[in-house]
Amino acid sequence: MKFTSVLLAAIILLSACSNKVIPVKNEYTAIPVQYKINQNTSLALEKLLDFGIKNGYAIKLLDKNSGLIVFDNVNMPATWERKDTGLVHPDAYLVLPKWKKISTRTEIPVAEQSGYGTAPQKIRQLRGEWNIRISNTESGVMVYATLVQVKYISMNKKSTKSRELIGFRSTGNFERLIAKQLQ
Repeated sequence: MKFTSVLLAAIILLSACSNKVIPVKNEYTAIPVQYKINQNTSLALEKLLDFGIKNGYAIKLLDKNSGLIVFDNVNMPATWERKDTGLVHPDAYLVLPKWKKISTRTEIPVAEQSGYGTAPQKIRQLRGEWNIRISNTESGVMVYATLVQVKYISMNKKSTKSRELIGFRSTGNFERLIAKQLQ
């Protein structure tokens, strides 16, 4: 009984001193982002297509009938939240969870890991897929931008396989960039 109590106390003490993954606290933008534009669907699709080509985005799908364009493999600059308020890099497209290393008090953005004993993965590269739909409605031409998924490649030298990122939020910067192209 005494041994069990000592073991339980040691486990609790060690878990309090361990490194922690701190999830994203704030909401930054609602997904999908939607806004009204003052131009026809065909012109808007042409502008988005030009924007994608100029920026080197892979166009996974372009369906003029439904007004859908899917950009794939888009580079996704990321940031994390400051302790007090705001973002470390406000121009980033994504906000990631951060890993707080207790021994050095440093914080770095990570791909969130779940499960006991799994270490957070430091990120080398983030790539995302965006669906942008332009449709005619009773109130005018509407644009809907949706971040479908984000994949990351970790800094682990043993693997270059991309995995799906979880626990992130969109800052709304990419969505505003799309809106700016259609003004």
